[in-house]
Amino acid sequence: MKKAKIRRTILLLLVSLCLAQIAAPALSVPTYASAPSEQSSVTEDELTDPTKMPPVEEAGSEKSAPTEDPPADKAPEKSDKANEKSGTRNAPKNPDDFVIENGVLIQYNGSSAFITIPPTVVEIAEGVFYNKTFIQSVDFPASLRKIGKNAFTSCTDLSYVNFTEGLNTIGEAAFFGCASLNPVYLPSSLTAIGDHAFESCTGLQTLYLGSDTSLSIGERAFYECGLTSLTLPAVTNFIGHLAFYGNTSLTTLNLPEGISGVSGWVFYGCTSLVEIDLPGSLGTIPAGMFHGCTSLETVVMRPGITIIEDPDNLYQGSFQFCTKLKSVTLPSTLTTIGKGAFYTADSLKSVTIPPSVTFIGERAFNSGEELLIRGRIGSRAQSFAA
Repeated sequence: MKKAKIRRTILLLLVSLCLAQIAAPALSVPTYASAPSEQSSVTEDELTDPTKMPPVEEAGSEKSAPTEDPPADKAPEKSDKANEKSGTRNAPKNPDDFVIENGVLIQYNGSSAFITIPPTVVEIAEGVFYNKTFIQSVDFPASLRKIGKNAFTSCTDLSYVNFTEGLNTIGEAAFFGCASLNPVYLPSSLTAIGDHAFESCTGLQTLYLGSDTSLSIGERAFYECGLTSLTLPAVTNFIGHLAFYGNTSLTTLNLPEGISGVSGWVFYGCTSLVEIDLPGSLGTIPAGMFHGCTSLETVVMRPGITIIEDPDNLYQGSFQFCTKLKSVTLPSTLTTIGKGAFYTADSLKSVTIPPSVTFIGERAFNSGEELLIRGRIGSRAQSFAA
């Protein structure tokens, strides 16, 4: 019995020892090479409750991108310039933005900065967008034929307008005071630009007029703009009084043969012009046409020009106060040089007057020994110089 009891005891001890060895790893405490950082710290509850532990990422795995959209202030925005280049615009979403009657747009109720005129519009009535300073761009439909008086007057932030082929008329002061507008490309279908149409568009540097345009340009149409160069269509049949007055940055002027009907003072005060070539189709150089063009040095007049206008007032001469003018070529067809025409052109030292000239007005040129007048003996030039 004793021996059996001893064997049972030994067997129990062996079983206990085996169980102790098996349980030992589960009772061991994990150790760390260094303390965890604050960002990756784990609370005591998390160590004791596996359900509270943060999920463990598998080695080599990448974090997935957030599914929600980034904050609005971080989202990239397409610039106005990019919109212009791509030709995309934000058309008004509400059809009630536009009030249209029989093809005439008579009212705009929207607030979009980027406007696309509906394709049913044939005419924009007077003052529809007057003083809507939030407008930045406008796309016209191919159906549009007329832009009415004051339609976009004082839209000071308007910088882009898509003028479509088919447009015939731009009304009086339609874009008056649109100081940000630049450039302007006008279609060949255009026949009339009204008085003051682009007056005081001080940022307007580039103006393109279709070469096939049969065009009438109203009074002060581009008065005090910022044009740097200008080429007029050959079939321009009328340019109104003071049409391009005060474009002080205008350095290049191209007036092709065919232009006619030019009024007085058209380029008055264009102080950056250096040279001009005047086509014979002009016929008459009106009073004050280049008055006060203080940088003008060279003037060439082509055959066909017959008159340099004789104004009512001595101080309204066509080239008066062109103080740097050094060279003038007068055509063989010229008959009249009006009073004060080249008066105060102090740098002009010599001029050849053709025998066709029969009238030279008072103080047409500076008097004195500094000016050499060349002409045929017995001509009006000789009697004027005497």
